[in-house]
Amino acid sequence: MDNFQNKEILDNSNWNKQIGYIDSFYVNSALVTCYNKRGAEFINIRKSIKNMYEDIYNNKIKLPESIDDSWTTTTLSRYMEKEINEFNNTKSPNGQITKDKVINEIINCLRQSKIFINYEGLNIEVKLNSMEGIHYKCELVTTIRGKISSGLNLCGKEINFSGITISSKNLKRHEILTFQIFLDIIYATKNIKIIVSKFGDNIEKLIIDNGEVFQEFSFNECGIKWGSFDINRGV
Repeated sequence: MDNFQNKEILDNSNWNKQIGYIDSFYVNSALVTCYNKRGAEFINIRKSIKNMYEDIYNNKIKLPESIDDSWTTTTLSRYMEKEINEFNNTKSPNGQITKDKVINEIINCLRQSKIFINYEGLNIEVKLNSMEGIHYKCELVTTIRGKISSGLNLCGKEINFSGITISSKNLKRHEILTFQIFLDIIYATKNIKIIVSKFGDNIEKLIIDNGEVFQEFSFNECGIKWGSFDINRGV
């Protein structure tokens, strides 16, 4: 009855008024410690937040009388830790990826993608070219200091997205800006997973999992150069 999809997170008229504070507190800077955990750059924080809210709605989590930074960070960190463990348990064994034609084409597309900040906000230009027998499932996620700013699900034989995923008015100093691409490449009987993560200017990584082996790369290794996420320099 109380489905997550049917709830407006900030419409807490039917709930303890404290629930509205979670959206204010889970974006606190202490959550950055979660991102520093091994593997955190490759998980989708949207899933962690969704699972936390669903448990609240289903009374699996009892809200304290007063919600603060500490409570929210600790609670959400637990869900993020679960996602990290699941990610590590389901990925293929570490190994050397042989970059086939499909992988080479995708990396080339990522090189040509443009992600940069200007006076409008965070501009995203991502194009994944059509290839015979290939189908894409792609999710683009932008967060600011842990708070979800934009989540877009795209699919098809070709992806061509251009837009602003966060307004410049939200790009205040000392915030942590992240952008992630969760990409499934489906062809024949094979499924290649690629996750691309840029967290501020300190984390720029991608992983490729072809179902047999798993390998992690830095942007530099793949020749990917996106714009700076250093908000302190001004927009």
